[in-house]
Amino acid sequence: EQGQFVGTPEYMSPEQAEMGQQDIDTRSDVYSLGVVLYELLTGTLPFDTETLREGSIENIKRIIREQDPKRPSTRLTGMGEEARKIAENRNIDLTNLKRRLNRELEWIPLKAMRKDRTRRYRSASEFADDIRNYLNGRPLIAGPESTVYRLRKFARRNSKLLTAVATVLVVLIAGIIVSTNFAIRAAHARKEAEAAQLKAEQEAKAAQAISDFLRTDLLESMDPYVTQGQEVTVRSFLDAASRKLEGKFKNEPLVEALIRYTLGKTYRNLGTYDDLERAERHLLRAITLQLDNLGDKNVDTLNSMELLGSVYIRMGRYPEAQTYFMQTVSARTETLGPNEPDTLYAMNELAVSYIYRGRYDMAENIYLKALPISRSVLGENNDFTLLLTGNLADVYRFQGRYQEAGKEYVKVQQNAGTLWTNDNPDTFYYTLYSMNGLGMLYIIEKKYNDAYLLFNEAYSRSSSVLGDEHPDTLYSMNGLGLVYTATGDYSNANLYLERALTIGRDKLGEDNPTTLTTLQCFGWLEYNLGNSKHSEGNDEEANEDYDKAEGYLTDALLGRQRVLGLDHPATLETQFGLALVYKATGKYTLAEQMLKDTLKSRTQQLGAQHPDTIKTQEEFNDVENILQNQQADVSTDDS
Repeated sequence: EQGQFVGTPEYMSPEQAEMGQQDIDTRSDVYSLGVVLYELLTGTLPFDTETLREGSIENIKRIIREQDPKRPSTRLTGMGEEARKIAENRNIDLTNLKRRLNRELEWIPLKAMRKDRTRRYRSASEFADDIRNYLNGRPLIAGPESTVYRLRKFARRNSKLLTAVATVLVVLIAGIIVSTNFAIRAAHARKEAEAAQLKAEQEAKAAQAISDFLRTDLLESMDPYVTQGQEVTVRSFLDAASRKLEGKFKNEPLVEALIRYTLGKTYRNLGTYDDLERAERHLLRAITLQLDNLGDKNVDTLNSMELLGSVYIRMGRYPEAQTYFMQTVSARTETLGPNEPDTLYAMNELAVSYIYRGRYDMAENIYLKALPISRSVLGENNDFTLLLTGNLADVYRFQGRYQEAGKEYVKVQQNAGTLWTNDNPDTFYYTLYSMNGLGMLYIIEKKYNDAYLLFNEAYSRSSSVLGDEHPDTLYSMNGLGLVYTATGDYSNANLYLERALTIGRDKLGEDNPTTLTTLQCFGWLEYNLGNSKHSEGNDEEANEDYDKAEGYLTDALLGRQRVLGLDHPATLETQFGLALVYKATGKYTLAEQMLKDTLKSRTQQLGAQHPDTIKTQEEFNDVENILQNQQADVSTDDS
């Protein structure tokens, strides 16, 4: 069939499309195999069938010969719902599929489909070897296309134009200048080729160095003969890695930075204060190395900065977290654009830092900007879109916009079953956050049974996966304590809060925001206990409970003032609770002054129409009436 256009165009190599070629060989089959692998990875062909088959056969041949296929990692972008279904068919969410395809994995089909067959795999077996290399973590034969190669393809497609330009140059420019120009180009070409080769060698060397470190230095230190029967835990494994790492990679700073990033992330997820301090040390060192060697716009540098910001969030060091998140958002917006998933991730982290600092208006602005982009790019029910939705619900709840918050929480909870079973650990965390947030809303709305069901499930899942010492588990325990307090089950409330407070003080520290929240909950429990006994006429025991409440709330207030500031909404919440205790124990002057200060700050921070502001105003008016009546009684007695 020489000279005939025979074959399926979508799988046809450029030399096959030439028709005049007589020396078609195995490398044409390698090209077709590359298309098959591309299709397996992305669920779609390199060239859209409808676009490819538009027009004449000549147009089809031109596309095959000249047009480069999109990278697999970007091919799915813009496909909307279809892309999400493709990811689901591969048992992975779209964002993670794009990440998995990025860099090394996509190099393999792209090498197989190179227009210049001399740059493809030489055989199907070499193609298979490189797939095994990827699966086994070894350096790949494939690599990103160089600048020289892209220029060569441009020259081939535009040979007539370049010939004409070259002719004019020969006429206009002296021979010596032309020769010099060609010499400079050749030097640049050699430099590019050398740089590409050096990069490949560095990556191979780094992979080998990491492999040697894991196998020789780390895994062998976990050998039973070395540990002498001591229990090997995740924390002991990380501690051993940290010790072995010191001074190991003096001449390979980026390898050291990569390992420190991984150690920092794992320490952060363990969650105790000691773990967070270890995570901070690793990440600060990683950032220093990456800034020195990669610069402040590099993706690895930005990932480390973002992770360190999340560590500071867990430590309650919100201003420092916000500084890193602002740098990350700025750099990713500049280098990637505002619509890329990585930029959206950084925007969410920045918004979270605003939430923790009580700047709900700033957080809302970010979410209202990021959510439409995420819905468009990633999909309505994408994991990350649901994370943004749940966080916006938190903002609405803090702002007192309870009806709007409920609608957003419900969107997340409708997908909770899928999110719980997702392999991505991040989906577990933010499903947990949303569940706890909705539970708090139910307490506000006095839907205590609904709140109990949510907090109980959140506690059960968090405890089994993260352990009782993790901050997220303690948050659920606080929620259960509040539900039991609200329903009058003070014994169970005390059980959960006492355990949460003991763990919080021991593992997180006295001034950790989670520990301070437990103190607040304990103060509220003792206050309600005092009210209950007072209503039964048992004033002596009631006063004992009020004294305990005053102690817990005073400690919580001082801690929140130190950590969060005087006007933070959480600080004002504790201040309001302490004022109620003063009122209950007849310390009306103290109560009046504290309510007056709280009212002023809540009006400024939350607005006059916020439910908490209105509640403060009502209590302030009541205390003033009591004091006025007392004054009137004193005046009457004097008369």
